[in-house]
Amino acid sequence: MSVVAEFRLPHEEFALAESFAVEPDLVVEAERAVATPTDRLFPHVWLRGHDFDDSVHPAEDPTVETAREIARTEAGRLYTVEWADIVQERIQSTLDRNVSVLQFLGDSCGWHARIRVPEHAYLSEFQDLLIRADVDVEIERIYRPQTPNASSLDSLTTKQRAAVVMAVELGFYEVPRATSMGAVAEELGISQQALSKRLRRAHAAIIGETVSGNVAKATVRR
Repeated sequence: MSVVAEFRLPHEEFALAESFAVEPDLVVEAERAVATPTDRLFPHVWLRGHDFDDSVHPAEDPTVETAREIARTEAGRLYTVEWADIVQERIQSTLDRNVSVLQFLGDSCGWHARIRVPEHAYLSEFQDLLIRADVDVEIERIYRPQTPNASSLDSLTTKQRAAVVMAVELGFYEVPRATSMGAVAEELGISQQALSKRLRRAHAAIIGETVSGNVAKATVRR
């Protein structure tokens, strides 16, 4: 069963240390990506938590080669980013195909990451890579995601069951939500619309089973 690890590392160990020094309230969230040796990792980042008066722009940070704003909302700005070579080297020296990045967020305390690996052995390898790369990292939590009880999934189709289990493993039902519907859909290889339909039908089936079971128990007790 997969293992999830949450850890924190200083700004200097990844990127944007100067930007955080200029704007301590800055929050930067990289959109989820699956690590591979050849992909350009974390190509999109959201900047939130400051007044958006252009006092902070990713392209002005020495750890960024180029940055272009592609969306703006009341909540923040979305940039497409090309990281400096040193940042790419830091990422690719520690991540491999067995590591899925579920969350990568930077704030005044450092960079906070949540990753998932297929087995605990891969996590040990990941920790060894960090040590060899001389990365100062603080492991905050290691756990196995809880999946719904098997009996509660009996009424679901195979596709519905897979959707619910993946959503649970990625933290879709956590508060606050640890991932997006788009990220879950991407992991399953389906569209967000298809995932939304599967989850709604799965929720209806699970709730129906639960309610029916509770009504039956109450009737027996009477």
